[in-house]
Amino acid sequence: VLDIYDNTHSRRTPFLGLVASNGTKVFNNDNNGETHSLDSCRLYDADSMVRQGYDQYARESIAVHIEYLPGNMAIYYKLEKDLDWQHCLTYKNIFIPNYFYLGVSASTGDLTAQQDLISLKVFDLPVDLTVKARTTMHFDKTGAAEAGAKTQTEGGKILSVIFFSVAFFIVIGGVAIILKPDLLPGSSASIDKQKRFY
Repeated sequence: VLDIYDNTHSRRTPFLGLVASNGTKVFNNDNNGETHSLDSCRLYDADSMVRQGYDQYARESIAVHIEYLPGNMAIYYKLEKDLDWQHCLTYKNIFIPNYFYLGVSASTGDLTAQQDLISLKVFDLPVDLTVKARTTMHFDKTGAAEAGAKTQTEGGKILSVIFFSVAFFIVIGGVAIILKPDLLPGSSASIDKQKRFY
């Protein structure tokens, strides 16, 4: 969450926050989402923000970098004039499932506000998932996840039934050919059986 409107009049905006939800929790705008906030950091630079009443207006662009590796999430930010990324927060022991969605939205507690999303870039980092990360990716178990797991389980059952059926017929066919070789077309036993003497 990138929040620049001070709903609580606490003067802690603008801030970047990490908020957890499983799709059933409602984001509380009245307290800037503090109910579900896991961690946050305040973005403050006297030259980059202008305060008018309870509002903050950015004089320059703010870039946000979110890095997720299984079990860890780190958030960095950079103002337009900064050369380096500023560390905002690192949160450990967080596992996001592989069916997550990336969404961007904007709202205001004021009558109007302007937010511009200039660009959005997503990269897949080459990372080897550890056994712990593979077995504990359970951040969210909503209906979509359960439906996907159910479909995957049913697909696995169908594949195993097909595999064992084919293996069964191969074994039975092999045993039958060993016991009765004339069943195999083109074998010497089959050719000898077809010979007739007149």
